[in-house]
Amino acid sequence: MKKGNSAYLFDVPKVIAYFHFSADPCTSVCNIETKWRPLKEYITIAEDENNFMLRLVPYALDQDMDTCFNLPVPGDSPSMLWLMIKNLTLFGVTSRKFAMHFSGEGIECTTVGQKSIQVGTSGPAISDQCAIESSDIAFCKVLQHNAGHSLTQCNIECECENFQQCSNVHIIMQSANRNKWRLCELTMDEEV
Repeated sequence: MKKGNSAYLFDVPKVIAYFHFSADPCTSVCNIETKWRPLKEYITIAEDENNFMLRLVPYALDQDMDTCFNLPVPGDSPSMLWLMIKNLTLFGVTSRKFAMHFSGEGIECTTVGQKSIQVGTSGPAISDQCAIESSDIAFCKVLQHNAGHSLTQCNIECECENFQQCSNVHIIMQSANRNKWRLCELTMDEEV
């Protein structure tokens, strides 16, 4: 192997830009430099002052059901969670059909209700939340709802007309009351 830069893909939720091998052919040990991309290059949250909610998102990406964070309720700022994923490679998704999986406490897998979840896709954004003209949000459909002892799991399927329509994934979680609810895990995988 020659000296230089090589790009490698890693399982989610690693946020790695690249590895750089700084030694000639690796034998038993390689010198590896990592460059971590900030989460905000993948995800934005509407009305999130000082990135408070964004700093909590890694708890939903750590594949640990015991690390959860409180979701906004009326009177909080922001009053709802509007999370926009602008780079699906964070989840290893490269196709136009994928499933999202939510696990949490007190969540409901409905688009209208006391604790609603809506997921949709749109074309590229010109700002943090606004999509380019003629790129409305196409909403996804709830596939399955499982309520366990304390955690509820929601599976939602999204399918875009083309991959550009999947440029942004919008997750809107809103509460109609002040009862506590928490997001524990958010995963995404491709559907075939």
